[in-house]
Amino acid sequence: MDLITKIKGLNTVGWSNVFQAVQYGFRKKKIESSTVKEIKRDSKVVQKIGVLKNHISLENGFELQFENAIAEILVLADNMVRVTWTPGKIPVPYTIEKETWSKVDVIHEEQDGYKLKTDKLLVKVDKSGAVSFKDNDVVLRKDNPPSRVGSGWCHEAELKDSEHIFGLGQRNHALNLRGGSYLMWNEEPMGDYGEGSDPIYVCIPAYIGLHEDGNYLVYFENSNKGTVEFKETATAKFYQGALRYYFISGSVKETMDRFSELTGRPALPPKWALGYHQTRWSYKTEEETMEVANGFKENNLPISVIHLDIHYMDGYRVFTVDKSRFPDLKRLSSNLDEMGIKTVTILDPGVKADPEFELYKDANKKGLFCKLPDGKNIEGPVWPGWCGFPDFTNPEARKWWGGHYRKLLDLGVDGFWHDMNEPAVFSSSGQPTLPLNTMHDMEGRGGNHIEAHNLYGLLENRAAFEGIQKSQPEKRPWMLTRSGYASMQRYAWNWTGDTGCNWWSVKHNLKLAIMLGLSGVPYTGSDIGGFNGDPSAELYIRWFQMSSFMPFFRTHSAAFVKRREPWSFGQEITDIARKYLELRYKLMPYWYTLAWEASETGCPLVRPLWWLNSKDQRLWDIEDQFMLGDSIMVAPILEQGAKSRKVVLPEGKWMSFWDHTWHEGFAEIEVKAELDSLPIFVRAGSLIPMEIENNLCLQIFLNKEMSTAGCRVYSDADDGYGSYRVDSFELKYSDNTFELTREESGDFDFSYNEIDLDLVGCSVAKVVVDGKQIDGLENIKTKPFRKCQISIK
Repeated sequence: MDLITKIKGLNTVGWSNVFQAVQYGFRKKKIESSTVKEIKRDSKVVQKIGVLKNHISLENGFELQFENAIAEILVLADNMVRVTWTPGKIPVPYTIEKETWSKVDVIHEEQDGYKLKTDKLLVKVDKSGAVSFKDNDVVLRKDNPPSRVGSGWCHEAELKDSEHIFGLGQRNHALNLRGGSYLMWNEEPMGDYGEGSDPIYVCIPAYIGLHEDGNYLVYFENSNKGTVEFKETATAKFYQGALRYYFISGSVKETMDRFSELTGRPALPPKWALGYHQTRWSYKTEEETMEVANGFKENNLPISVIHLDIHYMDGYRVFTVDKSRFPDLKRLSSNLDEMGIKTVTILDPGVKADPEFELYKDANKKGLFCKLPDGKNIEGPVWPGWCGFPDFTNPEARKWWGGHYRKLLDLGVDGFWHDMNEPAVFSSSGQPTLPLNTMHDMEGRGGNHIEAHNLYGLLENRAAFEGIQKSQPEKRPWMLTRSGYASMQRYAWNWTGDTGCNWWSVKHNLKLAIMLGLSGVPYTGSDIGGFNGDPSAELYIRWFQMSSFMPFFRTHSAAFVKRREPWSFGQEITDIARKYLELRYKLMPYWYTLAWEASETGCPLVRPLWWLNSKDQRLWDIEDQFMLGDSIMVAPILEQGAKSRKVVLPEGKWMSFWDHTWHEGFAEIEVKAELDSLPIFVRAGSLIPMEIENNLCLQIFLNKEMSTAGCRVYSDADDGYGSYRVDSFELKYSDNTFELTREESGDFDFSYNEIDLDLVGCSVAKVVVDGKQIDGLENIKTKPFRKCQISIK
């Protein structure tokens, strides 16, 4: 961020808040000084686990009793093992959705160590405490005996020379994390983040290891502050708590499926959330908000959501509305709803410490705020001034917080945007959050901020989700969050925070989307054009094109920069934006089906290029292309002034989405891309469902080399928990004829007028639908069918 932008930002924050930030910085340093000294002292005390004294066979594992530690190794599923080393507090299972698992057939052996074998995995623990994991006699990973460090643990695993590492949430690094060291601590970077800024808002201690012998996923269930490093070894250190981790083997799809079964499936969003969102810090009045909505209508630009930033609140107090700016929020939301636009409002966790503010009085009386060891509330400066912070590790605080969403729901608000929930405060020095020795309830067992910090945003989202479900059981809650942790996918989407306004940032936000997807969070996106600064028209539209293929699709910007509605950049950019907005909405059946599949399997929507074939090492380091589902590959333009780019094609055949030319895989090609063009390719044999004029259009990318292909189309009422249907299409090729069959499940009515068949890549000779030949080979329209035979020339 340049100096002028920093000064503009400070003016917008307000100089009184700057003064309070200086006060807080000094105060926090004093409050936590003894804890910081204790951590430094503890880090020098290292204790080995010692020799093995005894072992106990368990139904599905072993307990190994060492001189200074106890290890419990349990098989939870045929491809998942949980390893727990104590002493240390066992984690409160906030991130674990499934705690009880069906019995697994496990073969125990006690020869040359202790072995556990399922039909998919072999686990061996030797008498030193080393643990190895094998698949078909191939070592996937070997963990060395851990060490106790102060009140925490240090865990080390061997890495193979070629091994690549992916995940850990949001990291400012290459997509492959090998070679880096990462702090596990959600943090507001205080302004836009750039190269080398780490950590940022979402840290998740889960990663995928990929090497020539296979791949695996490891998740450390320890929310304490720590570090993870990937050099010659994978080394994880946590300041406190037991060392508990899960090892999952199998293909990348199998590991993601099991991981989301463990930590919770992503919530199926309301369909509107997959559309386009527009916001700014802030649309400050009802009139300004309607002006923006009408601007989209006048420019014939599709939109689904407008967000209201902090200026809609009364003095930035949460769950209030400034009646001078928004005299009738219910009327505004109703007017927007009539235009097909949903309303989302921002909320911060800080509650203004004002004895006259009813919300603060109530929480203070009930003892729901985070406290210091002396029993006093910890208060820090945020937008309203000095604030108290609800302790979301207290179930009563979650219930209390969740109950307040009804106030805004009753005003017609459709969704919520959680900001500043790392938690972040204004601080002139040190980490901008609560002191490390802040006390937390932790479901009654007690704990400090070293353990609870990373959980704070997750549990705020949980409180909101549960409160909204109770208030509106007929609708699906939708939330956007800046911070979170493992299992956040159960409750909220993510946006990547205050990203910079430059070409580095657009490239990096592509990597962040892939990283988060491989960490279990399938829904993310970035502020198009960057948060701070004024993007050029070129940067804005290239970012817009890429974001049109991201799960969360939103333009947002700071208060002190130029307006950033799509028409703000002139007619040419408006027309290009319209092209990609219309394509986004045409592809909605594809998007909504991917969302449903994610809710069933945990698979991300945006995927690395190696997703389809993790053995193809050429693809491991590609971080400027991505897959959307299994069928669509996107290669965004990420360089200033570029009118073409190199595109790497995985195995198989690929067709250009725009000009319908075929390209052989296992190749690198040069693709032209003028300002209005985003390189998109479709895998041969794919069926891409689209919605055009209320018809379900199946774009069928025919290829004789593909003997079978298919797709599913999920549909329901677009929200709620009622009936649904899945239409499954299967394509088989034989003797110059493609046979397309459709099967349906569920009891929701077919919601389209007709099915259009758009046959791409061949000339059609004859089409027979359910035994009846039809006319019009150039534009095939049918009612829902059981079998369609397509003969080609």
